[in-house]
Amino acid sequence: MKKSLGIIVAIMVTAIISGLFTMAKYSNAVEIGENSRFIAYDNGTALDTKTNLMWATKDNGSNINWSDAKSYCENYRGGGYTDWRMPTKFELKSLYDDSIFGNNGYHLTKLINLTGAFVWSSETTGTNPFVTSFQYGLAYEEPSSNTRRNRALPVRSLSGEMTTVVSGAAVASSITPAGDATEATGQWWEKRYAPKVEPPAASVEVTPTPAEVTVSSAEAPVAPAEAAAPPVEAPVAPTEAVTPPVEAPVAPVEVAVPKAEKPVTEKIVIPLNIKFDTAKSDIKKKYDKDIKNVADFLKANPEATAVIEGHTDNVDIHNEPERNMRLSQARADSVRQYLIDDFGIDASRISAVGYGPNKPIANNDTIEGRMKNRRVEAIIEMVKMK
Repeated sequence: MKKSLGIIVAIMVTAIISGLFTMAKYSNAVEIGENSRFIAYDNGTALDTKTNLMWATKDNGSNINWSDAKSYCENYRGGGYTDWRMPTKFELKSLYDDSIFGNNGYHLTKLINLTGAFVWSSETTGTNPFVTSFQYGLAYEEPSSNTRRNRALPVRSLSGEMTTVVSGAAVASSITPAGDATEATGQWWEKRYAPKVEPPAASVEVTPTPAEVTVSSAEAPVAPAEAAAPPVEAPVAPTEAVTPPVEAPVAPVEVAVPKAEKPVTEKIVIPLNIKFDTAKSDIKKKYDKDIKNVADFLKANPEATAVIEGHTDNVDIHNEPERNMRLSQARADSVRQYLIDDFGIDASRISAVGYGPNKPIANNDTIEGRMKNRRVEAIIEMVKMK
């Protein structure tokens, strides 16, 4: 009996020690990158210091439908946490940053990597959930069965529970990143983190007894009278020290003369006069010259990137709104592939998105207006110094 009890105790001690080492690993995540708002760690997480949300540093990496994306987020175990979830459309929108362009063509911090422009959210309207586009910051409905170009990006709040695995069983840890481990010294994910140290005990001063004060009281007035004499001359030194700072303003005047140039993002819209057959996305050879204009511009400006936008009118004879969305995306994809295959433009510099009837430029109540709305445009962005 004693031998069995000893074995059980040994197993428990081993499990506890293993758990402590694993928890130490997660609670001491190493910072591997940061910008003015986000901090990325080597455990696959990124902290948004603006919203206090923790994000996975990469999406699921391939096309995925809504239900599978939800399961992926809820079963994600990045950083050792078990409370990951699918984000809301507003949480996703908080990541969108129009000033950033170059993270695979998406407008968000480069510390979070997306392989697709559209990310599923947890919110639905009727039977359709929302996706958020990181090309233009828009959120719109899509059928939950759609997989093309959609991704899953897990998120969690900082108050969630951290777990470790000991001998195949999940063991809850008492360590929480957003706990009270520190106060003014900062949190575990911040550079200024330091263990809390108790202040040393205050020193006790011994005051003289009334008897001692009484004995020396006869001489007390003499000492203050002599000690008061030196302060009379003290202001003389500061008067001389004030003189040198008078010349200090001269240097800043000379330094301010050069004016540094600032990078400015310039956006150019090139309409493509391409006509498609009804419900088709094939490009006819006669439109080769129109597409070549875009290719020539991109070749002349190697730092520029382009987004091919597809648009339709609001005619919906099949009573199927998603049909126009798919058609506009297919047409934008055709133009993008034409630029890659026929003109040798690097695929990483071009993306495509279909907006269906959602961004009209003319009145859909007239034939002329509908013709204008059935269009494809190349939106080109490039950085210039001004």
